[in-house]
Amino acid sequence: MFSSGAVALAIAMVLCTSAVDGSYASSEAHQASLARARRTQHKVGSSSIHAALRGTSNQGRGQPDEEVEAWKDGHLALASAMTQSQLSLMGANITKEAYDAKLHEVFNSGGTGAHKSRFVGAPGNAMAASWIQKQLQDIGCDTWTEDLVHTPDLASYVLDSAVVKNVIGKITGTDLSSEAIVMGAHFDSVNWKAMDFGATDAPGVDDNGSGMAAVLLAAKALAAGSKPRRPLIFAFVNGEELGLVGSEQFAKKAATGTYGDVKGAIILDEVAWPAKQGSSLRNKAIFETKGNVNGAMALVDTMAHVFKTNFADNLDDFVVNKHGFGSDHISFLDHGIPALLLIERDDMYHADTWGHSSKDDFAHMGQGWSEYGARMTRLAARTVATLASPTTEATTVSQVNQHLQQKASL
Repeated sequence: MFSSGAVALAIAMVLCTSAVDGSYASSEAHQASLARARRTQHKVGSSSIHAALRGTSNQGRGQPDEEVEAWKDGHLALASAMTQSQLSLMGANITKEAYDAKLHEVFNSGGTGAHKSRFVGAPGNAMAASWIQKQLQDIGCDTWTEDLVHTPDLASYVLDSAVVKNVIGKITGTDLSSEAIVMGAHFDSVNWKAMDFGATDAPGVDDNGSGMAAVLLAAKALAAGSKPRRPLIFAFVNGEELGLVGSEQFAKKAATGTYGDVKGAIILDEVAWPAKQGSSLRNKAIFETKGNVNGAMALVDTMAHVFKTNFADNLDDFVVNKHGFGSDHISFLDHGIPALLLIERDDMYHADTWGHSSKDDFAHMGQGWSEYGARMTRLAARTVATLASPTTEATTVSQVNQHLQQKASL
């Protein structure tokens, strides 16, 4: 989960001038970063790090700037060519045990050294990228990587010669092969609270190991099912914590048709912390988008209908945010591609308390996280399956129900 406060934090940090495995940028580059941070500070003000964007105790989720609201059916939900039985069975192997195991695998994907981190430029980031690609290959996806263009943000933390990658997997479609549905998560982590983020733990269990685990489990379930009508693209993007770098470059290409006509993107970021015991926000979720982007509310309605249909197997409740910010869905929305972020309901408490630090680990996930993460994954997988295989007429659920009512009255 990206926070612009990370930029302001760089001002107060004593940056390490030594390189780690030749990946980190020189002290001169860090000085340039500090200069940019000082300029940025004038824009975001002199408030605390977390007051800039996502990750603030003063302006957290549920506060007015979140603008969450109860879902109101816009009757735009896409009707699936899959039966309810098929959709339900799709989640049969996405159990709490499977989610627990996969998130622990993610945790170890960056190696088991003393300083565990998937931070951009750290050895663990490249190791995680290779591990993700192998995971996608093992479930039968076509895979490839895409090198990121070095933006000023990336240049602040990695050498010019360093290769920073997105990792992509694809399941081919059938009759709608010119279109595509994207399911994605960022795989980099960060510890902005450390004095030296280059050689300090940044485990990123919730942010965003949880999303990585969910997309990988969903991809496996989707690959095991029948071929989707639309191709499925699994995008593991890099550099989210430095300003949505990987998703911005991916979405820019997607908007030009590089991956086909992308009809929608479902992004998972922080999907395993169920909230504190006894909290009214526990075991709930946020469906986040920008309501003014054409097609975005159809994604919200589709996920909401999947939720309602599989209520006993899913979460306790959800709310909608039509004024999204601070994660990879924004890159797609800004390029006119409908996108939805699935995120835990009380993500702001976790972000304020443990996020972007060495404490984003299993010790601070609390009770019930594996069951909650599995439920979020099942919801996302069934939604993506619905979007990837719409009815032949691409009708909405409302239209299907109206047709059935007309037939029943004959």
